[in-house]
Formats: sequence, C-alpha cells, structure tokens
Amino acid sequence: MARTVDLHRRTDLALRALAFVRSQGMRRITMSELAAALGMGRPALYWYFKNLGEVFDAVLAVILERQRAFLLERMAVTDDPLGMVEAWLRGVCAFYAEDPQLLAVLIQFWAMGDPERPEKVLEATRDYAVQLQDAATLLLGEAIAAGLVADCHVQTLVELCAATLDGLLIQQSRQGTDPLPALDLFCRRVLDPLRLPAAAQAATRS
Repeated sequence: MARTVDLHRRTDLALRALAFVRSQGMRRITMSELAAALGMGRPALYWYFKNLGEVFDAVLAVILERQRAFLLERMAVTDDPLGMVEAWLRGVCAFYAEDPQLLAVLIQFWAMGDPERPEKVLEATRDYAVQLQDAATLLLGEAIAAGLVADCHVQTLVELCAATLDGLLIQQSRQGTDPLPALDLFCRRVLDPLRLPAAAQAATRS
C-alpha cells in the first residue's frame, strides 16, 4: 500500500519553513539548507515537498485560510451591506497589520520557489479572491434591489474595491506606508455616498 503524506505534519513543516525564510532576510535558500534547518534529511523533506514552490503553496494555503476566518469574524458584526464590504477591506488591512512583514516575506518566499511561473500564485489566490468578490457582488446586488444601496454597476464597484485594496497592500509592503488613511478616504468618497437614507439610519442604529 502506498504511503500517504501526513497533512498535519506537512503544514507544520511549511510554517516552520516560513519562519526560517523570515530569519534569513533576503538571502536565497536551498532545499538542503531548509532540510537542515527543519532537522531532517533531504529525502524526508522531498517526501513532503518536491521543491520550494510546493513549500510556498502550502504556506499560502494556511495564510489564506487564517485570513478567511479573520475576515468572517469581522464581517459578522454588521448587517449593513456596505458596512460588510468595508469590513472586508479593513479586515484584510488589519490582518497584515498584525504582522507587517508577512506580505513581503510571502513575496520573497514565492520568488525563491518558482519566480518563472507567477500564474501558479494567481491560481492559488484566485479561488479565494473570487469567492470574496462574488459574495460582495451578490450582497450589494440584493441591497440595491431592497433599496438599501444606490443603483450602480456592482461588479465594477467590487473590482474597484479589490484593486484599491491590492494597491494599498503593495504600497505598504514596498514603502511601509499606513493603508488606513487612503482606505478611510476611499470609504468616505466611494462607499458612503451609495448608502441610501434608510440604510444609513439602520447602520447608525447598529
């Protein structure tokens, strides 16, 4: 019978690998160095991961799942549709604010793993991002039909929200800038004007 990979062990190794990459700064590492840092032989490491790209994939899966739980907790505190969209944007910023170097370390880790195939990272994040954006699109569409949000092109609005968030995170990663002032402005100028009076009153009461 073929051996199966212990997924809990694989996740633990991936997160320990992330900690090792972080400790090395911008230096490129090899699978041999990683195996030594994890206290195991190269054959054992290759049993769990074929290359650094697979290690990164496992790390990214854990980070995205943690971010999902983080966002759901924050979005659950309001029934206001635009408030939930704002909670999504602020929640992602807050998630990375808890570990300001995390995004830069993930980018570094990806570059060491498989820099010639950026589509792999896009594939890994696409389903997660699409789920969030589809949920926001459905939520806002229902809110417009219920007279809670002003009529607008919902898909474009959600894409604008996602693009703004991505840009703020990249800016924070590159220059260390605080994304919240720009996000505050975005919410005041783009989201708040779409809230119709009845929804505004309900949001104030909540």
